[in-house]
Amino acid sequence: MKDWFYALQPRERLMVIACGAFVAIALVYMLVWAPIAERRAQLIVNVRAQREVLAWMREAGEQVRQARIANPNTAATDMTRSLLSIVDSTATQGKVRDPITRMEPEGESGVRLSLENADFDAVIRWLGRLKGTYNVDVTRATITPDTTPGRVDARLSLQRS
Repeated sequence: MKDWFYALQPRERLMVIACGAFVAIALVYMLVWAPIAERRAQLIVNVRAQREVLAWMREAGEQVRQARIANPNTAATDMTRSLLSIVDSTATQGKVRDPITRMEPEGESGVRLSLENADFDAVIRWLGRLKGTYNVDVTRATITPDTTPGRVDARLSLQRS
């Protein structure tokens, strides 16, 4: 290779050196600089999106604090009533009492339920109301679709927070 290079005319050697330098610069750009610049741009976009999410979360957190200050007794309503009693009465109000086939206490502050052929939407609304009003969490849930669309069989474990 060395012999070939020195056999070239001085003008041709200069062109080979210039082309080699151009290829080396192009390779450095394509293999090193371009991926780094692209990743940096992607990270900048991600940081902006995360900052927007953070701002939204802070705003939502402040709204939650204001709501708690405005109505401090929302989650504390009927804390003296047993969870079994709360579940029974709210299930009747939420029109999910009939599908409940089994309701039994689970520990000190839990209830285990079995529902058959229940309206899925009504069950979800009822569980949301339990969480919002009585601070009751679903600790375990097994929901299987029934043969009728919109109907489910469910096994739920509820716990008061």
